[in-house]
Amino acid sequence: RTAEKWVERTIDIDLLFYNQLIIDKSNLKVPHPYLHERKFVLIPLNEVAPKFLHPKFNTTTEELLKKCTDVLDVQKV
Repeated sequence: RTAEKWVERTIDIDLLFYNQLIIDKSNLKVPHPYLHERKFVLIPLNEVAPKFLHPKFNTTTEELLKKCTDVLDVQKV
């Protein structure tokens, strides 16, 4: 992986949550720092865990989705 952000990679695995654990290291951030800003993450997450509490925001996935200002059109395929 290059130091450049937002580039194509062979594989990219984002760890959204790990129970209620909060990790803030240079090479690992849990919960994922941008998940609350991305409907393509929140919509499927809300389908499987709408009442899961974000450990930093103390807000459910369902509430995060309602507050999300992302305008991206997300569709099931």
